[in-house]
Amino acid sequence: MATSDLLRNLDALVGDEGQVVTYKWAARQFGISSNLAKQLLYAHVKQSGGAVAAVYMLSGWTADEQRRHVVRLVGGGEEALRAARANLAEVTGEHVYSVQPAAAAAAGVGVGVGVHSDYNMLCAVGAKQAQALFDASPDTPNALRDNRGSAVSCAQVKRTAGPSRRVAAKPSAAAASAAP
Repeated sequence: MATSDLLRNLDALVGDEGQVVTYKWAARQFGISSNLAKQLLYAHVKQSGGAVAAVYMLSGWTADEQRRHVVRLVGGGEEALRAARANLAEVTGEHVYSVQPAAAAAAGVGVGVGVHSDYNMLCAVGAKQAQALFDASPDTPNALRDNRGSAVSCAQVKRTAGPSRRVAAKPSAAAASAAP
């Protein structure tokens, strides 16, 4: 799929459907590398004209005496990103982690709430999106199931046709209380 097609799909997901899209989900859904997914999200933010808000993942070394490496999610736009960069002695990594409609961010859904809330919200969104891919029909091409993004391969591994994981049912409350 061409980059322009991917950007149109991304615009429909974020703009029309109001979804939060992480780079992990974009990579899995579109069957592209995670680095290409990050670049795609960045291009989408730049082309959106302010209609899309981004959460950036920023990593680096702190400037304090106890120099340590930190990884932070930063929402709130370019100004917040500049301020977060200024608090680090050295930036070791920076990329767009997720995008969402700017109206949702301004209303306090996710980005506007704060980094801790962003992290919780983004983890929940990522888990839900990954679960949907795991639960997809075995006939559906699925990057999680066939591990196509991995650099590690083994010719002897044969994929099963069924679901890639089995989840045991939770015991009922009555069975749990009856146990000795």
